Amino acid sequence: MGGMTADARDRSAARIRPLARRGLDVASFWRECNEVLSTTVPHYLAPCWFTFDPASLLVTSHYDPVIPEISAGFLAHEYLHDDVLKMGDVAVSGSGVATIHEVTGGDPGRSPGWRDAEYEDLGTDYYEQRANIRREVRNHARAIERRGYRVILEPIDPGLDPDILPVTKAS
Repeated sequence: MGGMTADARDRSAARIRPLARRGLDVASFWRECNEVLSTTVPHYLAPCWFTFDPASLLVTSHYDPVIPEISAGFLAHEYLHDDVLKMGDVAVSGSGVATIHEVTGGDPGRSPGWRDAEYEDLGTDYYEQRANIRREVRNHARAIERRGYRVILEPIDPGLDPDILPVTKAS
Protein backbone atom coordinates (compact mmCIF):
# COMPACT_ATOMS: atom_id res chain seq x y z
CA MET A 1 0.00 0.00 0.00
CA GLY A 2 1.38 3.39 -0.96
CA GLY A 3 2.67 5.53 1.88
CA MET A 4 3.11 2.61 4.26
CA THR A 5 6.65 1.33 4.79
CA ALA A 6 7.41 -2.36 4.50
CA ASP A 7 8.46 -2.31 8.16
CA ALA A 8 5.14 -0.79 9.26
CA ARG A 9 3.25 -3.35 7.16
CA ASP A 10 5.24 -6.22 8.68
CA ARG A 11 4.75 -4.94 12.24
CA SER A 12 1.02 -4.55 11.65
CA ALA A 13 0.76 -8.06 10.23
CA ALA A 14 2.64 -9.39 13.25
CA ARG A 15 0.09 -7.71 15.54
CA ILE A 16 -2.93 -8.88 13.51
CA ARG A 17 -1.92 -12.55 13.16
CA PRO A 18 -2.52 -13.33 16.87
CA LEU A 19 -5.91 -11.62 16.65
CA ALA A 20 -6.85 -13.95 13.80
CA ARG A 21 -6.04 -16.95 16.02
CA ARG A 22 -8.19 -15.80 18.96
CA GLY A 23 -11.46 -17.14 17.54
CA LEU A 24 -13.19 -13.76 17.58
CA ASP A 25 -16.42 -13.20 15.68
CA VAL A 26 -15.93 -11.15 12.51
CA ALA A 27 -17.04 -7.78 13.93
CA SER A 28 -14.88 -8.21 17.05
CA PHE A 29 -11.87 -9.11 14.90
CA TRP A 30 -12.42 -6.02 12.75
CA ARG A 31 -12.77 -3.83 15.87
CA GLU A 32 -9.47 -5.16 17.26
CA CYS A 33 -7.71 -4.64 13.93
CA ASN A 34 -8.86 -1.02 13.79
CA GLU A 35 -6.47 -0.19 16.62
CA VAL A 36 -3.54 -1.65 14.70
CA LEU A 37 -4.45 0.02 11.43
CA SER A 38 -5.07 3.42 13.00
CA THR A 39 -1.34 3.78 13.58
CA THR A 40 -0.09 2.47 10.24
CA VAL A 41 -2.42 3.26 7.34
CA PRO A 42 -1.98 6.83 6.09
CA HIS A 43 -4.91 8.99 4.90
CA TYR A 44 -7.89 7.24 6.33
CA LEU A 45 -10.62 8.14 8.75
CA ALA A 46 -11.36 4.57 9.79
CA PRO A 47 -11.22 1.19 8.08
CA CYS A 48 -14.32 0.07 6.21
CA TRP A 49 -14.63 -3.68 6.53
CA PHE A 50 -16.74 -5.67 4.09
CA THR A 51 -17.54 -9.26 3.27
CA PHE A 52 -18.55 -10.18 -0.26
CA ASP A 53 -20.28 -12.97 -2.07
CA PRO A 54 -17.28 -14.44 -3.93
CA ALA A 55 -19.17 -15.10 -7.16
CA SER A 56 -21.00 -11.79 -7.57
CA LEU A 57 -18.84 -9.51 -5.37
CA LEU A 58 -22.04 -8.17 -3.80
CA VAL A 59 -21.57 -6.86 -0.26
CA THR A 60 -22.92 -9.28 2.35
CA SER A 61 -21.80 -7.45 5.52
CA HIS A 62 -20.16 -4.21 6.58
CA TYR A 63 -18.49 -2.77 9.67
CA ASP A 64 -17.26 0.80 10.08
CA PRO A 65 -17.21 2.65 13.40
CA VAL A 66 -17.65 5.98 11.60
CA ILE A 67 -20.28 4.98 9.03
CA PRO A 68 -22.57 2.47 10.76
CA GLU A 69 -24.85 1.94 7.76
CA ILE A 70 -24.20 1.90 4.02
CA SER A 71 -26.66 4.18 2.26
CA ALA A 72 -28.69 3.15 -0.77
CA GLY A 73 -27.01 5.96 -2.69
CA PHE A 74 -23.56 4.58 -1.87
CA LEU A 75 -24.54 1.11 -3.07
CA ALA A 76 -26.15 2.51 -6.23
CA HIS A 77 -22.90 4.35 -6.99
CA GLU A 78 -20.84 1.24 -6.22
CA TYR A 79 -22.78 -1.04 -8.54
CA LEU A 80 -24.06 1.31 -11.25
CA HIS A 81 -21.28 3.86 -11.90
CA ASP A 82 -17.60 3.87 -12.82
CA ASP A 83 -15.14 5.28 -10.32
CA VAL A 84 -11.47 5.03 -9.37
CA LEU A 85 -12.12 3.06 -6.18
CA LYS A 86 -14.73 0.31 -6.07
CA MET A 87 -15.12 -2.16 -3.22
CA GLY A 88 -15.20 -5.15 -5.56
CA ASP A 89 -11.91 -4.07 -7.17
CA VAL A 90 -10.28 -3.78 -3.75
CA ALA A 91 -11.64 -7.19 -2.76
CA VAL A 92 -9.97 -8.95 -5.69
CA SER A 93 -6.75 -6.89 -5.58
CA GLY A 94 -3.52 -8.43 -4.39
CA SER A 95 -3.55 -6.58 -1.06
CA GLY A 96 -7.29 -6.27 -0.42
CA VAL A 97 -6.59 -2.76 0.92
CA ALA A 98 -6.82 0.69 -0.66
CA THR A 99 -7.43 4.31 0.26
CA ILE A 100 -9.01 7.00 -1.89
CA HIS A 101 -5.84 9.06 -1.44
CA GLU A 102 -3.70 6.23 -2.78
CA VAL A 103 -5.72 5.50 -5.92
CA THR A 104 -6.14 9.19 -6.81
CA GLY A 105 -2.49 10.12 -6.30
CA GLY A 106 -3.44 12.26 -3.30
CA ASP A 107 -6.34 14.07 -5.02
CA PRO A 108 -9.63 12.48 -3.89
CA GLY A 109 -11.48 15.04 -6.01
CA ARG A 110 -10.60 12.88 -9.04
CA SER A 111 -13.21 10.39 -7.81
CA PRO A 112 -16.79 11.10 -8.93
CA GLY A 113 -18.04 9.31 -5.83
CA TRP A 114 -15.93 11.51 -3.57
CA ARG A 115 -17.07 14.68 -5.35
CA ASP A 116 -20.75 13.70 -5.37
CA ALA A 117 -20.91 12.37 -1.81
CA GLU A 118 -23.41 14.13 0.39
CA TYR A 119 -21.74 14.79 3.70
CA GLU A 120 -23.79 15.62 6.74
CA ASP A 121 -22.67 18.83 8.46
CA LEU A 122 -21.65 17.57 11.88
CA GLY A 123 -20.87 20.99 13.28
CA THR A 124 -17.61 22.79 13.94
CA ASP A 125 -16.87 21.02 17.23
CA TYR A 126 -17.89 17.47 16.24
CA TYR A 127 -14.40 15.98 16.38
CA GLU A 128 -13.31 17.98 19.42
CA GLN A 129 -16.31 16.65 21.33
CA ARG A 130 -15.44 13.08 20.37
CA ALA A 131 -11.66 13.27 20.60
CA ASN A 132 -10.10 10.17 22.02
CA ILE A 133 -7.25 11.86 23.89
CA ARG A 134 -5.63 8.61 25.03
CA ARG A 135 -5.57 7.25 21.46
CA GLU A 136 -4.21 10.51 20.06
CA VAL A 137 -1.40 10.60 22.63
CA ARG A 138 -0.61 6.92 22.00
CA ASN A 139 -0.55 7.44 18.22
CA HIS A 140 1.78 10.44 18.54
CA ALA A 141 4.06 8.46 20.86
CA ARG A 142 4.17 5.53 18.41
CA ALA A 143 5.01 7.87 15.54
CA ILE A 144 7.93 9.26 17.54
CA GLU A 145 9.07 5.73 18.49
CA ARG A 146 9.02 4.72 14.82
CA ARG A 147 11.62 7.44 14.28
CA GLY A 148 13.93 5.78 16.80
CA TYR A 149 13.11 7.69 19.99
CA ARG A 150 11.98 6.32 23.33
CA VAL A 151 8.80 7.91 24.65
CA ILE A 152 7.81 7.94 28.30
CA LEU A 153 4.34 9.30 28.95
CA GLU A 154 3.80 10.94 32.31
CA PRO A 155 0.97 13.31 33.15
CA ILE A 156 2.11 16.81 34.07
CA ASP A 157 -0.67 16.96 36.65
CA PRO A 158 -1.25 13.54 38.28
CA GLY A 159 -4.83 14.57 39.13
CA LEU A 160 -5.68 15.39 35.52
CA ASP A 161 -8.07 13.01 33.75
CA PRO A 162 -6.79 12.77 30.15
CA ASP A 163 -10.23 11.78 28.89
CA ILE A 164 -11.74 15.14 29.79
CA LEU A 165 -8.99 17.51 28.76
CA PRO A 166 -10.49 20.87 27.87
CA VAL A 167 -10.29 21.83 24.22
CA THR A 168 -8.84 25.30 23.88
CA LYS A 169 -9.68 27.26 20.79
CA ALA A 170 -7.72 30.14 19.33
CA SER A 171 -9.52 33.43 19.78
